[in-house]
Amino acid sequence: MRILIAEDDLVFREILEKTLTKWGYEVITTKDGNEAWLALQSKDPPRFLILDWVMPGMDGPNICKKLREMPDFRTTYIILLTIRDGKDDIVAGLQAGADDYLTKPFEQNELHARIQIGIRMLELHDKKNEIVSIVGHELRSPLASILSALNIVISGDAGELPEQAKKMLEIAQRNSERLLRIINDLMDIKKIESGKMEFNILPLEITPLVEQALEANKAYAQQLQVGFILENNTPGAKVRVDGDRIIQVVNNLVSNAVRFSPLDNKVLVSVSQYNNTVRVSVADKGPGIPEEFKNRVFEKFAQGSYPGARRKGGTGLGLSIAKAIVEAMNGRIGFETVVSQGTTFYFDLPKYQEALEDNVGQK
Repeated sequence: MRILIAEDDLVFREILEKTLTKWGYEVITTKDGNEAWLALQSKDPPRFLILDWVMPGMDGPNICKKLREMPDFRTTYIILLTIRDGKDDIVAGLQAGADDYLTKPFEQNELHARIQIGIRMLELHDKKNEIVSIVGHELRSPLASILSALNIVISGDAGELPEQAKKMLEIAQRNSERLLRIINDLMDIKKIESGKMEFNILPLEITPLVEQALEANKAYAQQLQVGFILENNTPGAKVRVDGDRIIQVVNNLVSNAVRFSPLDNKVLVSVSQYNNTVRVSVADKGPGIPEEFKNRVFEKFAQGSYPGARRKGGTGLGLSIAKAIVEAMNGRIGFETVVSQGTTFYFDLPKYQEALEDNVGQK
C-alpha cells in the first residue's frame, strides 16, 4: 500500500515517514498542499492520503473537497492530521470529504489502527467492484437470453399458450426485466466511479428523445393507471448530448413519477427554454419528498420511505446515475417538492446554437 503524506512540519513529516516505512508501507512525502496536488496528478496516484489541515498552498480540507469532485478520487481514503480537536472542527473536516481525523500529537498505536481501518475500507471497495464485475459479465448475457426466449414464447411465435401459462410467463418476464435493470445500474455506477463511462456526444433535438422515453414507459404507466402529458414549449430545440444516455435519464425520472403518482392521474413532462438552456421537467402529484430525505435524494443506494408510493424496488442508484450523466454533459439536475402536493424533477442542458457552433468550428 502506497501512502501519500502532506505535512509542512519537518519533524512530524519525518516521524510519519519513518513510522510508516517501518510498518512496511511505501511512503510518498510532500511538504505542502501544492506539492501534494502535483503528486496526485501522476499516472498512478496513491489511494491513501494523510493530509495536514493547515499548510502552505492548498490546505487539507481544500484538497479533500477538490478530490471528492473528481470521479477517480471518490474512493480515495483520506485522514486529516491537525492540532484542532473541537467538535466543530471534526465535523468541518469530515464534511470537506475526509474519512478520518487524527489529532496531533498522536500515539503510534492510534495511527496504526486508523491506517488499518482505511486499508480495510479500500479492500472492501475493491471486493465490491470485483463482485459487480462478476455480476455484470456472468449474469447479464444469460439473463438477456432468457428474456429473448420469454418474449418469443409470450408473443405466440412459438405456439399458442394457455391463458394461465401466459400470465405466469409475463410475471417472469417483468421480474427478469427488473433484474436486468438492476444489473445495468450496478455496472453504470461502477463506470461512473472509475471515470470510464463513455459518451457519444452529438447535436440532437431533445423532444424526440423525451418521446422515446415516454413510449418506453407507456406499458408500465398503464399498469399503474397513470397517463402522460407532454408539453413542448421549444420545438426543434437542440442540445449536444449522448442520446441514449439522455433517454436513460428521462426514463428514470418518468418511471419514478409514475411510481409515486396517485391512481388515474397524469405525469406532466415539459420541454422548455430556461435562460440559455433547455429544461426537461417531470412533475407528479404524489406525496412529495420528506424534508429529512431531501439532502440524500441523489446519493447512491438512497431509498427514502415515501407514504403513498404504490410500487417499490430497484437499487436506489437511478437518480445518482442520472445526476452523473447530466453533469457529464455540462448540465445540472434538481428538484422542487411540496409534501402532499407533488414533486418536479428537472434537468437543464446548454442549448445548441447551430450557427454559432459552426462558426466556432471554422475558426
